Amino acid sequence: MSSIFELYPEAKTVAIAGLYGMPFKQDSFQLSEYISIVPANECIESVYLPRISKYAFKPSHYFVAIANDNRYWSTSRKLENKRDALSSITLAHLTLCLYHKIPYSLGPIYGFNSEGAPVALNLSTPRTAGIHSELKEEILSPAVSPIASLSVLNRGIFNNSLKIFFEKLAIAYSEVTDKRWIFAAFKYLSGITQYYAQDAVIDFSVSIEALVNRGEQVSFSTRLYMSLLVGHNYAERKKIVSDIREFYKLRNTIVHGSTFNISEQNKELIIKIRSYLADALIATCGKRIEKDVFPELEYMCLIGAPSHSRERICNTITIDEIVNEIKNIEKIQEFDSYEVCLSEMDEDGDQDVFIQLKKGQEVIETFDVSMYIWQLSLVEGLSRYSYWLSQDETGNYVYHISYIKDDNDV
Repeated sequence: MSSIFELYPEAKTVAIAGLYGMPFKQDSFQLSEYISIVPANECIESVYLPRISKYAFKPSHYFVAIANDNRYWSTSRKLENKRDALSSITLAHLTLCLYHKIPYSLGPIYGFNSEGAPVALNLSTPRTAGIHSELKEEILSPAVSPIASLSVLNRGIFNNSLKIFFEKLAIAYSEVTDKRWIFAAFKYLSGITQYYAQDAVIDFSVSIEALVNRGEQVSFSTRLYMSLLVGHNYAERKKIVSDIREFYKLRNTIVHGSTFNISEQNKELIIKIRSYLADALIATCGKRIEKDVFPELEYMCLIGAPSHSRERICNTITIDEIVNEIKNIEKIQEFDSYEVCLSEMDEDGDQDVFIQLKKGQEVIETFDVSMYIWQLSLVEGLSRYSYWLSQDETGNYVYHISYIKDDNDV
């Protein structure tokens, strides 16, 4: 035990929990000032493993949390402030499962003091989903969840962005304290660690409704609001609406007691919903659902209403590309260079743009760009578009062209 406190000399109490779900070598990572993620090593295992069943798997990594007070002295200690939240292994576990959208399994959390005694055995004992061996196999076994078998594949998973999100989540828990968000987050955490697909589906549906249900037209509002929170364009949102509709059919099959067999299609659907839900929780972390999130979603509905069935697209086109278009339209054979000229700004703040084609130092022709925008191949055949001029990071001029593409546009 003394060796642990030699590693952390400023610590008066230490908490340790086994962390599973990272089947690759990863160096120690400081998640916050108080919590580290540490690869398996003899020093920590000599303290931790004697306290778990000899039949339990050894963790690949550990959470190690330190405190210069009696933070981990008692099992009844609550999180009182941001500092406590940033030293909470439970919240650190939630952060990983949300940020990476995969299940990390967490072993029991044990607390120790600097004198070597276990001061708080089982600070928490996370529910470990397992096979209910006394139940008939045909009832539950065919529906084993696909979620728990996933693992982290991205080698760059621990970075500064993860630290920032942990701090944001700690603030959301300790200062914003929106009960709807917190409940939704922990129902997601429950669902992501379930052994049976039925349980995961129910937990995810409860989490979705806690996050975006307003009490009316539940099925419609959850689909709409989730798609607005997570989707970045019309095509993505349409797919999310469709996936959530199918997910609720799956959920209704379960809650109404019908026969449920997990299929490959259902596995993929559950994993998609898990990803949507994680994204929605990340997007709303630190916000108050009733006061902040719903007004924002209503605003998005209102500004999108006139073109709800069409997608507005924004592309950029460089001056080089416009010059080439002018060259093709006017059938200009050769020139050496071109120069962009801006007129004086009018009372509305607008400027006309002219392109001068040169041969040597001589200007051979000048073109008003506004006369050619409508002839560009990008907007050819489109009846509704707008454009504006800006400069990129190198100082070169570019046009932004925004347009709505209808189903009958070619």
